[in-house]
Amino acid sequence: MTDIFTSQTVDSLAKALAKAQSEFKGVTKSGENKFDKYSYAMLGDFVEATRPVLSKNGLSVVASIVDVQSLEPRTTQGGKTEHAVRVRIALRLLHDSGEWIETSAWGEGQDRADKAVYKAITGARKYGLASVFGLATTDDPEADESVGRDAGTARVVAVKEKPDEEMRT
Repeated sequence: MTDIFTSQTVDSLAKALAKAQSEFKGVTKSGENKFDKYSYAMLGDFVEATRPVLSKNGLSVVASIVDVQSLEPRTTQGGKTEHAVRVRIALRLLHDSGEWIETSAWGEGQDRADKAVYKAITGARKYGLASVFGLATTDDPEADESVGRDAGTARVVAVKEKPDEEMRT
């Protein structure tokens, strides 16, 4: 079950979101991982796909870090140790009427130095935006690779503890 929290009313926000969702296009994949030979959608690709449509419809998004969890260190194929973390962010969709909806998303990251947290935050923001706005990349990660599409996986979990002033829907 996914928990979503809202302002007392969401009528104006719901109308604006429905209009915005009808205008969103697929998210392009401008990033390229040369080492593992795959393309991916960068955070900027998600922002580029959403910001103009959100602005046009009186919508905006704010994200904040809710939780950072250290995971067990991981050994790379080359035998080196990398730090791993899991980050949960809260995503609040705001409408210019003052109405809002909030959920959260998880991301994981690993790195040999201090970038694990930043990677996890970026992943959570990307997959959170994809979940909240019903976005998809311009390829299908479930497609058979033999037809020229990249394979990949994504996981979004939308769970948030409820602050006192919020309603649960």
